[in-house]
Amino acid sequence: MTIAAVVLKLEGGTYLKWAQSYWNNGDDAWQNPITKGFIVYGRSDETMDPKGARYNCSDIYFALEGFPGVKDSVVVSQYNKDMDERVILFVKMFPGHELTDKVKEKINETIEHHLTYEHIPDIIMEAPDIPVCNLREYLLITGGTNAVSSGESRIWVWEGLRS
Repeated sequence: MTIAAVVLKLEGGTYLKWAQSYWNNGDDAWQNPITKGFIVYGRSDETMDPKGARYNCSDIYFALEGFPGVKDSVVVSQYNKDMDERVILFVKMFPGHELTDKVKEKINETIEHHLTYEHIPDIIMEAPDIPVCNLREYLLITGGTNAVSSGESRIWVWEGLRS
């Protein structure tokens, strides 16, 4: 079951005046039917529109869930000075696995199988790690998009992606 917004109960905390002790981050999430745990996929407002196909980054995460050798991933948009958009998929591999051209091809095939050709990222790169914040599995997608699009190479893996 995919839900459009995650509302978390806070222990002794306050976030919303109208809902004491609850916090709503507005992210897409998937609830595991067996464990009842949640995987938060990403900002529901992080809509991508490359190649004329409008979709959410969580679509990619769902398609790659359980992909052999891939431990984690984050997908971001990058815009050039003319505001042309391309999609970059960063993947963190499990130890002992490499992101080879064959693995990239299989990733693209998996995305196309579960979604469409238009969902295939323009670039797939290996990342040494995927940034997360204090909430488990919450990806810092908006910050990643801004850093990649600005051309600033704050994180070494983005070096050379300037538009």
